[in-house]
Amino acid sequence: MLSSPLAAPRLVGRENEIAFLLRLLEDALGCAPGSVALIDGEAGIGKTRLMAEVRRRAADFGALTITVQAFEQVRDPYAPLVIAIARAIDEATGRLAEHLRGVGTALDADAKLTKAKRLATVATAFRGILRERPVGLFFEDIHWADRATTDLLLFLSTEFVAERFFVAMTLRPEEMPADFAGKFHGAAHTVRLGPLDSRHITTIVREALRGRGSLDADRVRRITELAGGNPLFALELLRNALAGGEDGASPALTYPILQRLARLDAQTRQVIDVASAVGSIEPVFLALLQGCTPAAIEEFLERAQRDALVVRDPGSGDWRFAHALTRAAVESQISPRRRIQAHRKIGELLEREERVVDAARLAYHWKFADDPERSLRYNEAAADRAAELHDYAAAIRFLEAAIGTGPTDLAVIARLNEKLADAAMIEGSPSRARPDRRRAASLYRTRRPCRADSDASASLTAALV
Repeated sequence: MLSSPLAAPRLVGRENEIAFLLRLLEDALGCAPGSVALIDGEAGIGKTRLMAEVRRRAADFGALTITVQAFEQVRDPYAPLVIAIARAIDEATGRLAEHLRGVGTALDADAKLTKAKRLATVATAFRGILRERPVGLFFEDIHWADRATTDLLLFLSTEFVAERFFVAMTLRPEEMPADFAGKFHGAAHTVRLGPLDSRHITTIVREALRGRGSLDADRVRRITELAGGNPLFALELLRNALAGGEDGASPALTYPILQRLARLDAQTRQVIDVASAVGSIEPVFLALLQGCTPAAIEEFLERAQRDALVVRDPGSGDWRFAHALTRAAVESQISPRRRIQAHRKIGELLEREERVVDAARLAYHWKFADDPERSLRYNEAAADRAAELHDYAAAIRFLEAAIGTGPTDLAVIARLNEKLADAAMIEGSPSRARPDRRRAASLYRTRRPCRADSDASASLTAALV
């Protein structure tokens, strides 16, 4: 088994891309104007590694670097930025920390601000930061971000186009709108990463092998063929080969990951399974779920680290899965019955938490726990919160999920349709809002008449005229 990360010691096959990005960075942070770089490509193709090189150079340049990570499981308005800013505050001092706190306060859902005021407050705080230092904002997996977050990034990139402000984002193009880059009004530069050629994949495999053992030329050639130009697949297949496993029949990442998962002892495997359902690795929370101590969880995670299923961030000390695909592969092998049980246990524990837990997170877990009533309740709560933060696209998504749970109470269906119509109108889609309003008005009339329902029906009917 290998107890340290398996990686090529240098960036291979991306010389032109890194040179281009570093020129953009140095121009933006040195003398302005700022710029936006979009790094796109399939999962595992090397987007994160490439951006890490740019981020390192930004830090060398004296910039304040803010790293943001979007979440596949929960797309709560502003959540990725709120977490990133909180971490930046912990590491900052003096006026820089004060301005960062201003950003965090403006993004707080409890701050009852209009959207214009919220954006203006964030801009004022960032302007203060830029008076102290240039800023490099590095956003991983923008394809998972909520609409409010992407709108804010578009606003900041426009607002600070003449400042020492650099934004880089990684994304999977198939999961983004086709016109996303165009929304930056020509200020965005796209770096598209395609598969590496076999020569570069072979170089990555041989450099990663140094000091770890040897493989015959045929095995290296087989790994290169299976990887299909994807460096992450190549490294995972290499790790599998060094551990004595056989090569899979396809370049899918799942095969070598599940082989390593199977080698873990039962307790460690259970912890990793549960963490994949949670979606993140929080030792204290996992300890509560597993009925053990955080120290025991740390020990299990260290065992999983030896098989490169999880890694500890050298800066923050936080645990995370080695890759989003690693988490997905682990979760994929959990049986449907066990998955329902896991999500139910997670949901129940989150409901008992003393800290405020995002309704979107609870909605996610109760959906997979097969609990329509709770899923409806938390999706509606998440929609209300999204509307408070002026992210009506997210509100529509949560309301549709709530309706999709199949409520039987006509008053509930009417209320959800009314909220859906309101969100669609504000989002600028009256044709979408009209049938929802008609449905809500009809449902209010269908129910046993009462004064409140009559008033609601009359109001909705008037809105349709």
